[in-house]
Parts: sequence; structure tokens; C-alpha cells
Amino acid sequence: MRILMTGAGHFLDKADIVGKDLKELMVLSGGNSGNYMIGHGAMYHLKRAAGDAGTVTYMKLSQLRFADKVYLEENFDIIVVAGANMINERADFAFIYRALKNVNLPVMAFGVGAQAESSQVELTPPGGTINFMKLIAERSDRIGVRGSYTAEVLSKCGVKNVEVNGCPSYYINSHDKDFRITVPKRDELQNFKVSLTMKRDRKKYHADDQLRDYQKRMFREGFDHNYKLVVQTEMLEGNIGFSKKIDEDALKRFRKHFEIADSDLERGREWLLNNVGIFFTYQEWSDFLSDIDFSYGARFHGNMMALMKGIPTLAITHDSRTRELCEFLNIPAHPVEKLVEGTEAIYELYDALDYSYFNSQYHALCDRFNQFMVDNLKKSPVD
Repeated sequence: MRILMTGAGHFLDKADIVGKDLKELMVLSGGNSGNYMIGHGAMYHLKRAAGDAGTVTYMKLSQLRFADKVYLEENFDIIVVAGANMINERADFAFIYRALKNVNLPVMAFGVGAQAESSQVELTPPGGTINFMKLIAERSDRIGVRGSYTAEVLSKCGVKNVEVNGCPSYYINSHDKDFRITVPKRDELQNFKVSLTMKRDRKKYHADDQLRDYQKRMFREGFDHNYKLVVQTEMLEGNIGFSKKIDEDALKRFRKHFEIADSDLERGREWLLNNVGIFFTYQEWSDFLSDIDFSYGARFHGNMMALMKGIPTLAITHDSRTRELCEFLNIPAHPVEKLVEGTEAIYELYDALDYSYFNSQYHALCDRFNQFMVDNLKKSPVD
């Protein structure tokens, strides 16, 4: 099977990073390094499906829109869209609908998600996006969507053949029948080590104001306890994590946003240089988390990277996307509005974690996703 994958990209090789600055790498990632976790999960499943004799080729949507019809039909058997938060009021995929409507190939998609402040929002995507979803629905067995809210939005647009199955990154350990998440007691750990994920790139929803206030408190605790911080979109922290340098302007902005006292500024400089990271290769991100006991924060795919390494995580939900993903995939989560009103320390949130339901359902969900892949690709993944 010759598979053409498009949509979310996969992690870069280390050689691909050489000579590029952070802005270039952020553009390649689609503005969020966490997107690579989506593409990584998609590529994992598609390579298993293709088998040793098959191929999986990646092409950006911006390239696919100009691809020649004959070239696509002669070189590929199916086009697979690794989706993200594609269903919203602004993103119009008319350009890719026009590119594919006359291409005589099956088209399937998974990871498709709606983006809104809450599941109570009556969301109507642009016409071009609706047409693109209808095209996929016509050429596949069913579309994989992130949660029930996305399924409801698409249903109202006339797209009925969908299956809620979250994100492909969740199923990376589907081959490991012993995979489960254990939550050791803190007194069993040599030193409780935490990795935080934060979201500071949106000022649109009421929850964003709550998240800003809560993350200042969360940051202070991380700073005081020498926790790590994984960055995905924020350029201030990202530049520091990427270059391992910090100038006075960046330090002043850091102090202002997180309200750091002058007496703590030098310690803050050292913390930023030693504890902050942004990653574009799988191995470097994985290595950064190698000694971590707990991942916590508002970045779903930042937490997913840790979760697939067997590290307990707790998500902060702040919109329809994060809520529906955590609810369907049984990932422990707290809404930001609850956290901002509470007083629990991060270690107390860890102590209250319960992964029993996650563990009881993980492989059943993996089997269900595997069947989704079989039905769409008409070929069972290679064991």
C-alpha cells in the first residue's frame, strides 16, 4: 500500500534542525511543536498498515493543493489526513477540497476536531471546510473525530459517518499489551520531579483569563520546586529553551508576566536556562522527560508525550477541544475554572490521581481504533 499522509507533520530528524532558527522551526511545525505528536502518532499507525512492502509519504496541505492529479493517482493508493482543530469558524479548507475533488483516490481522516469555547457553542464551519469533510465522508468508511462535540458539529453539517476516537497519538502503545499507567506514592520516589506545560498564546475565551491567573501561581510553584517546563508555542520561553541564552529584555518580560521579585531574578535566569525546553525531534523531547514523575498543564499533546512514556499526567481543560479529548480518552483532567478557585498544590493534585479507569479501558480503545484503521484502509495493520 502506498499511502500519502497530509495535515499534521511528524517530528524532524536532528539533521533537519541544523542551520534553522526557532522561527523557521515553528513555521515548519504549524506554529505549535505539539502538532508533531499528532503526526508522530499518525505516522506510527500508517507505517504499520503499509507494512514492509508499502510506503508512507508526507506532503503538506499547502503542497498538496498544487499536486498534479495524474501524479497522485499513479503514485498513491490512498490519501490520509492527520487532523487537528480543523473545525472552527475561520479555517476554510476550500483550497484542499478543490485540489482533491477530481482526484480518483480514497481519502480518510482521523484526529479531526472542533475548536470552540465550550460544547454549548453553535459552531458553523466555512462552506469550504464542510465540503472537504463531505468529500472525506464519501470516500472513506468513516471519519475519525476527537470527541462527541465534533461529531455533533459535523452531523449538523450533514456529515454523519463519523467515529469518535480521539487522537492517533493516544494509541502509540497499542502494540504493548502490558502498557498501563502507575502512580507511585510520593514517598516511594527519590525526588518528586514534575514537568509543566503552559498555554499563553490565546486571549479569546473567558477561560484564557482564568488560565493566565492560574498559570502564574502554577509557574511560581514550579519555579520554587525546580520543576521543568515544556514549551510549544510561546516565543519568550521558547527562545530561551532553544538557544539556551537569555538577554536582559527577555528577562524583564519574564519578570513582568510572572511577577517575579527582583530578589529572585538571578535565580529565575538560571531556572530558565536549565529547566526550559522546546523540541522538534522525538528523541530530544523524550530525553528531556526521562527523569520525570508527573506531567501537568494545559497542553494536551505536551502531556500526551509524557503519557505515552508511561508518565502520569493531569490535564488542565480550557476549551471544547481539550475537554472532549480528555473525556473520551479517560485522561484525568481538571477544568481551569475549578483550579483557579482552589488552593491545591501540584503535589496534592498528583496524590489524588486515579488511573484505574484509564488502564481498564486503554486496550479496548486501541482495539477499536485498530478496527477503524482496518475498515478505512481495507488492510489489517502489521503486527
